[in-house]
Amino acid sequence: SGLHGASMAWGNRLLDDLVGGSAAGTHAGTWSISFSAGGSTILETAREEHETTINNRLMVESDSVRIGAVRAALRSELSVSMSLNRNGDSLETSLASLAQLKQTSASLRLDDDGLLMNTNLMEAIRLEMACTLAHMAVAAALVRTESRGSHRREDYPERDDTGWLKPSLVNIEADVSTMPLRISAAGTWILAPES
Repeated sequence: SGLHGASMAWGNRLLDDLVGGSAAGTHAGTWSISFSAGGSTILETAREEHETTINNRLMVESDSVRIGAVRAALRSELSVSMSLNRNGDSLETSLASLAQLKQTSASLRLDDDGLLMNTNLMEAIRLEMACTLAHMAVAAALVRTESRGSHRREDYPERDDTGWLKPSLVNIEADVSTMPLRISAAGTWILAPES
């Protein structure tokens, strides 16, 4: 079955990952040569910031929300707004709820306040990242006013190649932008240079 494996869909995804990973690595290498970093000072500052954040999390008051409650709320929110059929109203409502969950997840109650093998802290950090990713995904879904693939908008049931044949980019603050595409001389889609 070759490079695509037994399952054509999964094989295509693997090929996409390999090509995309190679392009990302090449770009990162080129960028890192042209970028002058501050060396160990930047790393030390980042380490101190993360250490302070973790220490603050370990000292959260006992009346804070527990991990299970936020996890259940996140699961419930996504099952309503990001199900197979979506609409702008539910996505907007979910975006506000997820912003609140993202904020709440930053101060979850921990049952273990130790630093050694603290799986409770690890769970809390993972849940905070899940809330952040969910917030970003819903923001991107709200901006994309079309139906494409598994992204089905009830309020925009048609596919819109003119306006949306491009990938969405979302940053950690859930600001959404797009990256233009173009067709190569061979007739295949490629990312536009300097986009």
